[in-house]
Amino acid sequence: MADTSPPKRRRGRPPRISRKAIVDAVIKHGSDPTLAAISQQLGVTPQALYHHISSHSDLVELLLKEIVNAVGVPDPEGQTWHDYAIDLGLYMYKVYSAVPGLAEYALSTPWREPVIYQRQERLLEMAEADGFDPLKAFWASRAIADFVHGWVSREHRRQLGSSDADSDERDLYKKIPADSRKKLPLTEQGFHLESISEESRFEFTLRALITGLVETSKKQD
Repeated sequence: MADTSPPKRRRGRPPRISRKAIVDAVIKHGSDPTLAAISQQLGVTPQALYHHISSHSDLVELLLKEIVNAVGVPDPEGQTWHDYAIDLGLYMYKVYSAVPGLAEYALSTPWREPVIYQRQERLLEMAEADGFDPLKAFWASRAIADFVHGWVSREHRRQLGSSDADSDERDLYKKIPADSRKKLPLTEQGFHLESISEESRFEFTLRALITGLVETSKKQD
């Protein structure tokens, strides 16, 4: 009679893991990662993971370092401050949207990748060349970063079902009695037409913000 028992596992070295494998596993996980969840995703023990990272903060820092360098960095060559600021804002959105928790970590820690400050310095140089007031140029660059962090953090809290997440305005609107909504035809039309993606709405708002910053940050004659 043929042996139908499952094959025995061969003993040997445990699976080898790399920093890239950890990052890929976190992105594939798709929610706020824990060390236990990531080690399970990789098929290794938590102890094996500790050779690379020892805490959740280490994990998020690793993600930031890898993703910051993986996402295509916008090239400022030949661009105005306005156009480069939009590209940089979209770049930050892609970086921080990659994994829940990245935006919150970037806001709550003094650690920053040097490359982030280098891009901010380049943005300030372009602002000076475009005639910005020095202090307002610095405020403008901070405003863009604060906007992106806040937007992405809010969306991640919603995705994770956090109790402190802001309610979606569309869901709140649906709770208004139908008779009352009939008195709001333009608002009703707006929600009906708003079938665009969250990324498109983000880009529209980012462009509006940066256009306003240009108008209010130039030196006064």
